[in-house]
Order: sequence, then structure tokens, then C-alpha cells
Amino acid sequence: MAPLQNRPPPDQRYSYAPQQLKQWDRSAQSVVFFVAMPTPLVLPHGTIMPIPVPRQIRWEERQRGTPRETAPAFGSMRVWQLPQTVTSENVHLAAALGALRQMVLDDPQMVAEVRKAEATLAEQSFSTTTTVIEVVMPLVDAWNVDPETTLQRTFELCLEHLNLVLRAYAITTGDIRVGSATRHSLTTLVPFVLQNSSAKTWGDVQFLVLNPTVPSIPLPVQVPADFMPRMWSFLNRLYRDDPLSWFLDWELVARKARLADGNYALCVIAAHTATEVLFDSLLLLMAWEEGMSGKTAMEWFVDGGLAKRLRTHFGVRLGGNWDPLAKKGVISQWHEHVALVRNRVVHARYQPTDQQARKALEVVQSLHEHLERLVASKRTKYPRTALMFVGKEGLDLLGLYSGKIKRYLEQEGGTGLEWLDQYRAWTQS
Repeated sequence: MAPLQNRPPPDQRYSYAPQQLKQWDRSAQSVVFFVAMPTPLVLPHGTIMPIPVPRQIRWEERQRGTPRETAPAFGSMRVWQLPQTVTSENVHLAAALGALRQMVLDDPQMVAEVRKAEATLAEQSFSTTTTVIEVVMPLVDAWNVDPETTLQRTFELCLEHLNLVLRAYAITTGDIRVGSATRHSLTTLVPFVLQNSSAKTWGDVQFLVLNPTVPSIPLPVQVPADFMPRMWSFLNRLYRDDPLSWFLDWELVARKARLADGNYALCVIAAHTATEVLFDSLLLLMAWEEGMSGKTAMEWFVDGGLAKRLRTHFGVRLGGNWDPLAKKGVISQWHEHVALVRNRVVHARYQPTDQQARKALEVVQSLHEHLERLVASKRTKYPRTALMFVGKEGLDLLGLYSGKIKRYLEQEGGTGLEWLDQYRAWTQS
């Protein structure tokens, strides 16, 4: 059977009607997922853990005649510890030895030594263990939707209970390698089978599609001509502690948290941190160019939070509405999809969805572009800030690198990198 299409469920709660609970009791199908853990768990092989009735399911005590707390288990999880023998050779180590061999090509004796090391590596192997969690849950068509969506929603319940186990395990053992089980952190395909609860018969082996492989930029056959100059330019800015590099670092943390680790809470927190760094870096650049003392500017960060700085200091410099509580605009979008979600994560133990994490990243990108356009529009008032925040190439793409701003850079001479040294000294004054 072909894999089911990837269709993440909507962000909603689930509810069973009393007659569906009756069906779940007597004749509902069960689905059995086999979830391979990215990190081995030190749990006894064969351990069985009951799954209580999920909080999302409405409990009709009168229909059931049984309190929720003493009801039969909703499902179960069983630990499988599967030993495997793997070779110690891996592509990274083999590539490193290959590079070493290429370096010493002119020395036959050294080449022979490297060949010997490569042969020894290929012969070595070691034993390891993969932990697989078997999760059994009832599959009840309680949503009046197609079977594919029902399976995806059932898997969301599976992940919720699996993550409770992982949290308890990590807290008990202190194992910092254990992360969350999400659609992005697990393998792309999860095998499952359906079982008829009354007849005890099994269906075909099928696969649930979680997410495609983590996106990456493919290596081009030929490196573009402008790639290395751009990389050297950015490296020079990093050597000078470019304040905007911190924004890009945090944005990358947020993207990695979602796409590589499947940690949606960290994604939202990092996205918010990235935008706060972006706002504050822009504000300090403008204050520096205005000639304000660094000590005076730093007082803004003692008295009040980010929302106050937005309302107080940005509108007078860049124009526009900077009230996060406004009903529309980029700042309003940032407040709704980044700041408020981050606050729920930090203060209310909220677990955001993949959709919310993706939206937060989209808003971060939109905000960055919005700020670049605003600063570019004030390039005659803040020429240095425009050239440092938007860049010569960015202004050129906007069709704005001409006239006064172009003459300004020509008159100043140099590349503008020296401004980064001056700015860093100003922040430390």
C-alpha cells in the first residue's frame, strides 16, 4: 500500500460522543505505531506502560458508569530494545582520511600509512541498540473525516503521550541527549498496522508519512561567481562583531529547532530572541549615528521592556505605528504570532504546534524585510545605519543606491567596515 499523504492535522482538540466511546470499548479498531527513537533509552526491554484516557476526550461518566481515574487504559506503550551491529566507518571519517591521503600524494610512504588506517577502520564494527516504542491506541472515526486524517490525528495523540514518557525519562536520568518526539525529529516514515479489537486480526503493514527530509541547500555543480566574495565580506563583518550577526544566529537556531530537531517551543523562543536582537540592534545603530552617548542609550534597556521601546523610540525615528496592540500591520503580526506565543511557552507551559512555529519564522522574515525597507526610506537621515543594516547590495536591490547615499559612501572612503569598530567601541563606552 502506498504511504499516506503528508497532511498534518489542524490545531484543535478532540471530543468523543458517548456512542463513540461505546464503540471504542467493544468493536473499534486499534492502530499500532512503531516509533524508532533517535536516541537510545535505557529502559528494560518489554516494559509496558498504560496510556490513560487523554484529557482531550470528553468523559461521560453517566454513560460509562466509571470515573475517568479508574477507567481501563486508553492504550499502551511497549519498549523494544533491538541490538544491532554497525561498522565504525562513516562518511565523515572516511572523507577526512581521503583528504589526508590527497594531501600526502607525493609521499608514497605516508599514502601507504593512510591506506592502512582506512583498511583498519573498514574492518571495525561495534554493537549498539535502537529503542523502538510500540504505541497502541484506539482508532475511532470520531471526526467524520477520511481515514488518512483520522490516522494523522491519532498519531498526534500518540506523540503527546510519548513525549510525556520522554520528559519523565530525561528528568529522572538527567540524559540531555533526549529531545522531543515530533514530526520533524523522527524518521520520515513510521510503520503501523491496524488491528480489529474483537477478531484480533491484523491489517497490512503501512507507513505514515510525517515530514519530508530536512530541507537543505543543495551544493551547486559550480559555485556562483559572487559566492566567495559575499562569504568573505560577511566573514569580515563577523570578525568585527557585526550586531546583526546575532540576529542571524538566533534565526538559524529557530530554523534548526523546527526543521532539524522538531523542537517547536525552542523555535518560537529563538524566533522571539532573534527579533528582539533585531529591534535593539537597529535602535542602537540609530542612536549611535545621532551622536547620543552609549551610556544614555543603554538606559533604555533598564527602564521598561521591548514593547515600551517600540512605542517610545521607533516611531519618532522611522515613522509609522509601532504599537504591538494595533489591529493590523507587521508589528501587530509579530506581537500575535511571535511575542504572545513565546509568552505562552515561557509562562504557561504551552507546547506550540508545527504550524505556529512555521508562522513565527515567516513573521521573523517579514519583519526583517519590513525594517530594511523602513531604514532604506530614511537613508539620508541615517546613511550609516542604512549601509550597515540594509547594506549596499540591499539598497541596490531596492533601487535606492544612488544620489546622496552613493555619494556619501564615496566621500567617506573605505568599505564601511570601520564603522563596526566605532560602533562596538561606542557600545562599550
